[in-house]
Amino acid sequence: MIEAIKMRSCATYDFEGASISNCQKINFIYGANGSGKSTISNFLQTPTDPYYSKSEIVWSKWNALWNSSIQSQV
Repeated sequence: MIEAIKMRSCATYDFEGASISNCQKINFIYGANGSGKSTISNFLQTPTDPYYSKSEIVWSKWNALWNSSIQSQV
């Protein structure tokens, strides 16, 4: 599960950026047009895109352990 999203240096986010913390299973993100909602969605869809190189997804420790165990089985 995602614990936090940090957006920096892309679209409407400057170098200081913005953070969304304390994420839950379901999160509601709203804001005015041009405030960066679609940028967050696009980042979550393609986090390895170089355009988002300064942004970050913080995963829960449980999820990181689960992902590593799945990858070791492949």
